[in-house]
Amino acid sequence: MTFNSLFIARALFTAAILSSCFLLGGLFALNQWQPYTFIIESIANTQGLWSRVTDHHPRLLEPKVYAGSGVEVYDSTKAFVGYTLLQGTMPGGPQVKLIDMTGKELHRWNINFFRIWPQADHLAENLRPTSEFYTHTQGFIVFPDGSIIINIGGKGSAKLDKCSNVLWTLDRRTHHSITQTVEGQFWIPAHRNIDMIPEHLLFAGITKEKLNNRGANLFFGYENLVLLIDENGNTIREFSILESIYNAGLESAVLNSLKSKPYDITHINDIDVVTEALAQKIAGVNVGDLLISIRQMHMLAIIDQFTGKLKWKHIGPWVSQHDPDITEDGNITIFNNSVKELAFARAPGSNIIEFDPMTNISNIIYPTRVQDAFFSKIMGNHQALPNGNRLITESLSGRVFEINHDGEIIWQIIIPYDEDLASLIAISHRVSTDYFKVKDWDCSKHSNTTL
Repeated sequence: MTFNSLFIARALFTAAILSSCFLLGGLFALNQWQPYTFIIESIANTQGLWSRVTDHHPRLLEPKVYAGSGVEVYDSTKAFVGYTLLQGTMPGGPQVKLIDMTGKELHRWNINFFRIWPQADHLAENLRPTSEFYTHTQGFIVFPDGSIIINIGGKGSAKLDKCSNVLWTLDRRTHHSITQTVEGQFWIPAHRNIDMIPEHLLFAGITKEKLNNRGANLFFGYENLVLLIDENGNTIREFSILESIYNAGLESAVLNSLKSKPYDITHINDIDVVTEALAQKIAGVNVGDLLISIRQMHMLAIIDQFTGKLKWKHIGPWVSQHDPDITEDGNITIFNNSVKELAFARAPGSNIIEFDPMTNISNIIYPTRVQDAFFSKIMGNHQALPNGNRLITESLSGRVFEINHDGEIIWQIIIPYDEDLASLIAISHRVSTDYFKVKDWDCSKHSNTTL
């Protein structure tokens, strides 16, 4: 055999070996056989650990989209004049900030995980954050005396006084939203502890070992619960949303989620309480039942407030939605996060949709013009104001703006985190100027003086 022939034979043999390895690796990946899944999970965990050690800013922040800082638009003749509460990660860390219409800060509640839970014994070690960069706050209820109930995403809830002192804690993996009932109780989403997940809810080869190995993902959880909490932080009852979906036989919805988010297949991000107007539009639904936003399934669902049984569902046209609110006439308005690449004959990005559950007709409230487009791929919320205006939170861009019925922006604030990054504003909420009954907001002496 000549040298050239030997060289060609060796090259062909090497190519055959490499091709076989490639095809074999593809076969292992396609069927999720070991050691493929072990290698992938090990890489993910190593990347997570490395980022937790080397990160120099909060994990969820995104590059700035808008120039400027502070209140840049304010028409006092058209805006609903009040105080605005901003919750999220801004300069100074996780917080809820109270501002006036000019953007002046009137008060701040500092949401420090390590001060609220010095030990955090309710969390597995791999779920405890190593710094504030791995915590965020989303979901709050503020009271006229200045006290506040807050969530720290996936870590728990707490009631703080006006000076951010802890009054009580809810040591569960709560997240996303807090909804008050007319009885003064609270519905809050939570993650089930991995060891407590029923075996029949582990689908498509997912195991508790795999879920525990992904503990570096600090924000999400496989099985979502909804908890009913009393005014002292005690759990009254709870339901599994995944169990509700399982009992309803929604196999297609589960399958679609498993394909895209196998370790976070429901992702409950809001709860609203069914009103008389909404109950009248849907057969079998009662006042007090729960309207649930199931992000990963692009689904709104209503479950029984006592049993957790699924009574109604609707999927889309919204995508990865947040913050469904019930209108006075029984319709539902939704913050449709969407994706920019799937804007069919409309302004690209996110929008606010109004949906009639009786007719299944939906309409885009805002934006109706391409030049008004905005986008937040996660989070986002909206609030209907008493004068007919709407407050919209473009979370990842650190922007909150108020529009009137004509879609005109009449108030806007932009909050950068630093020169390169936008703040993350999870939720904004406007209250009237006479809402608070606090005589003195000064916390220098940690006083709690109220009327």
